[in-house]
Amino acid sequence: MKSLSVALLALFFTPLFSDLEPDYKPIYAGTLLNFYSQNAAPGRLVFEPYIFATRYHGFYNKDWKKKNTKNVDEIELFLSLETGINDFIDINLVVAGFYSHVDGFSSWRYEDTWALLGFQILSDIKDSWVPDFRIVVGQTYPTGKFDQLNPGKLQSDASGTGSVTTYLIGVWQKIFYTFPNHPFNINLNIWSLFPNELSVRGFSIYGGGFNTNGRVNPGMQYVASLGIEVTLDKHWEVGTNIFYEHNNSVSFKGNSGTALDGTPAKVGLPSSEQLSLAPSLEYNFSQNMSLAGGVWFTVAGRNSSAFTSAVLEYFYYF
Repeated sequence: MKSLSVALLALFFTPLFSDLEPDYKPIYAGTLLNFYSQNAAPGRLVFEPYIFATRYHGFYNKDWKKKNTKNVDEIELFLSLETGINDFIDINLVVAGFYSHVDGFSSWRYEDTWALLGFQILSDIKDSWVPDFRIVVGQTYPTGKFDQLNPGKLQSDASGTGSVTTYLIGVWQKIFYTFPNHPFNINLNIWSLFPNELSVRGFSIYGGGFNTNGRVNPGMQYVASLGIEVTLDKHWEVGTNIFYEHNNSVSFKGNSGTALDGTPAKVGLPSSEQLSLAPSLEYNFSQNMSLAGGVWFTVAGRNSSAFTSAVLEYFYYF
């Protein structure tokens, strides 16, 4: 038994002490939640599908205290396609859809569509402090459902925001070779989102009820996501995301309508915050292909949902 234990420990730790060639460069296709730090080259295509299997199981109130709610189960399919226009600019299209189930009700929905441009400002230079740096700008288009929802489905049939939203994202990444056999990567994403005003009718993700009709003005949103990846050997990497999101309050003008209980409906949302983590394990088949999996879960929040999500990501660079 003792010899078997020693053999298993040796098998587990051997990759941690494996030697890498001096010119080896880790792939670092990205942690589960962060943008890749380099544009796709002209004539190349990044094919990156995701699967999110999520359970929403609670809500954080205004005092940061979690309250249990009915479980909402959701499976989301998310596909990112990215290709280079020239050495400075690339273009990224993101489409997604999901299946959700709550309290006996089920929904299939198509989500909002993203179109993004990436501008490569800097590229990582080894043994210097020069990082990769991209600026990503773009918009989401309201192809998902956001209003005239079924009140019995607890918003599980919602799949979009209804707003044309402009994105401005800074992506910084630096690879460190402090430990030559185990280089590590730090990837920081800072997002600013600028939603446009929109019309809402009936029950919506912003509130409302019967005969609700008016205009909603979503507040700006801010996201900071820190990703860290560590190389174990040529194929294996471990990583994590620390993800923070802040949403300003949402205002409404118009007829608020009537809630289910006959009282005046409420439309609009207070400001909210959410802090989550996403540890992951990544296997690199080659410099052009990898598979990553992990768990994304909330640890704190204010006026926001509590969830746990299993995530699987495939990366292929044609």
